[in-house]
This record gives sequence, structure tokens and C-alpha cells, in this order.
Amino acid sequence: MRMTGRAFVLERKTGVGVPEKALSPVLDSVGQNSPEAELFRFHEAFGKVKSALETQAAESDIFAAHLEMLQDPMIEEGIEEAIGEGADAVSAVKQTCENVCAMFSEIDDEYLRARVDDVKDVCRRIEEELEDKNCSNPFADLPPGSIIVSEELFPSDTAAMDFSRIAGFIIAKGSATSHVCIIARSKGIPAVVGYDIKNIKTGDTIDIEVKNLVGKDLLGTISKVAGRAKLYANAGSVEDIRKAIDAGAEGIGLFRTEFIFISETRLPDFHNQSEIYLEALKACQGRPLTVRTLDIGGDKALPYLPMTKEDNPFLGLRGIRFCLANKDLLRTQLQALLDAFDKADKPCKLRIMFPMIDTPEELKECRDILL
Repeated sequence: MRMTGRAFVLERKTGVGVPEKALSPVLDSVGQNSPEAELFRFHEAFGKVKSALETQAAESDIFAAHLEMLQDPMIEEGIEEAIGEGADAVSAVKQTCENVCAMFSEIDDEYLRARVDDVKDVCRRIEEELEDKNCSNPFADLPPGSIIVSEELFPSDTAAMDFSRIAGFIIAKGSATSHVCIIARSKGIPAVVGYDIKNIKTGDTIDIEVKNLVGKDLLGTISKVAGRAKLYANAGSVEDIRKAIDAGAEGIGLFRTEFIFISETRLPDFHNQSEIYLEALKACQGRPLTVRTLDIGGDKALPYLPMTKEDNPFLGLRGIRFCLANKDLLRTQLQALLDAFDKADKPCKLRIMFPMIDTPEELKECRDILL
């Protein structure tokens, strides 16, 4: 895939400081810099961001995940604690963001590590409310064929974009599994991650040649087979699989089935799932398809499937731990996968991945259900 366009280098505005109008008159008696005043400012900003995300969540699963993340006790209580220790509201948000991002960065799972960008995005939105930024849309007047160039991009940035005018993304920081790259992939737009952008200026003509950027483009995982690199794509839908195969992927290294469940208003039954998995196998045209069983918990929740709130949901009942606690759900998914494999034209190659296995006993339990 080759794409040519004109660079648009995103330059973020710095903060404008804390405006006096952010403080309620009823707090004048406790002083502008008191913990009480800073807590009031934080809760006011928090409420505005929550309200905005509730609106966006109705249209996007990614913002629904951001809303869930915003309400995680790690963020809200971390900021309140920092303010209680004397930090102003903006500094408390920055400090808490750094702490949470550091925790995510140490997680082995690539998908969870990529959620660092989502934590930054949520915290950045709180900061902007605290600093009373009223920034105009930087993407409002993009000429057609623009290639967005930025140190970092966040899902909230994409909400302001007209994708019909965008030919590609070049991002210095981030991950190919970030939500921005997932959005780009769903739009069929190439995204280069981990590229040094310091010599790129707005207006420069840029060629994006995906085949020459193996490991940095939007297609995902690379493995070494028989002395040559094979490129496998990550996918969240059958349409993603079709696009990846059309673009030259040699298989699907990770099919995230949670997106099937998130897009529904009720739990998909055996027949619904079997039809989707059969379409996925057909879309692979005989190439390998690795299906990851349902991975929910942490930043991924299902509105129709109640989940107990946890102090640290990312390390709690999620992934395979959740599925083993709900064996009927896992059994139905595995039966649907095997049914689709039986119905698919041969040859076809189906692999099943269980997320976040911690012990040999968990793997054995999964195999017993499968076999």
C-alpha cells in the first residue's frame, strides 16, 4: 500500500494557567489555593469530562472504555489523594497520570500496555477543563490528502477529524495496538508509529509505503518463519480481516473477539458467534486465523453483563479468569468456533488463544472445556 500526501504537523497549545473564574464564590473563605478549593475545581472538571464522554460513548466503544477508565478509583482517588497532600489540581492530575501510566507500562500484555495512551487522553481532558482551555479544532481546515504528523495522537483528537481528508498518520510515540491505530485501520488509512518526526514540516510531500515499514505500520504482529518474516494482522472485525488480507497480510495473528460482544446489546448466542467465526475463516482464504477468546474486564466492560467493581480491575477478574468463572460463556464460544471450523471450506487454519493465562492449571481447565 502506498499513499502520498502533504504533511500537517500538529502543534499542541500549552496551558494558559488557572483562571480565577474556575473558583466558586462560596470557596472564597477557604482561600484559592486550599485543598478544598482544588478539590472543588477537580470535581467540577471531572464532571464536565464525564458528561462529554457519556455523550461520545453512545457513538463509540472506545469512548465508552474511556468513560469506564475515568470512573476507575485509581484515577479519581489518586488525584484526590495528591490534592490532599498539597498539590494543586493540575499537578495532581499530572502526577496521578504518570503513576497509572507507569503501572500500565509494566504489564506484559501488549494491548494493555497500549492503554497508556487512553489514560493520558482521559487525564489530558481533565487538565484542559481545569486550565479552561477553549482551543479551536486544529483539524478544521485540513486540505484533502493530508498526512497528520504528531508526537502523540489520542482518540479525542480523532473525534475532531474529517477522515475523508486524511491520507495517513505518522506518530512518533505510541503503539500499533493503540486505539488511534485501531481507528485508522478501520478507516483503511495507513498509520506509521515510532517514526522520528523532527525533520518533517507542514506542507512537506510525504510518501507512506507500508511494505517498506514492516513493524511500524498498522498491520500488527511479525513472526520469524523459515528464515523470512511473515506479516500477520490484528483485527477486531470480519471487515478488518478482509482489509488486512487484501493489503497482503499472510494471516491474522490476533482476532479480538471482545469487539463482537461489545457491539451487541445482549450476549451473542451460539449461532450468532458461529456465523461470525465462519465469515472470519472465509475472509482469511485459507490463511491462519488466531482467535482470542473473550477478554473483558479492566477497560473493557459489557453493559448487559454485570461485573463487580474492583479496586484494581486490570489485575483482577478479567480475561480468562472471568471466562473460567463463567464457564457457560466460554463453552459456548469454543463450541461456536469448532462449529465454524467444521463448516468452513478446507483447507483452513484455526488457532485459539486464551488471554492472560497465569498458571498451568488454568490452561488445563481451558483444554478440558475445549476437548
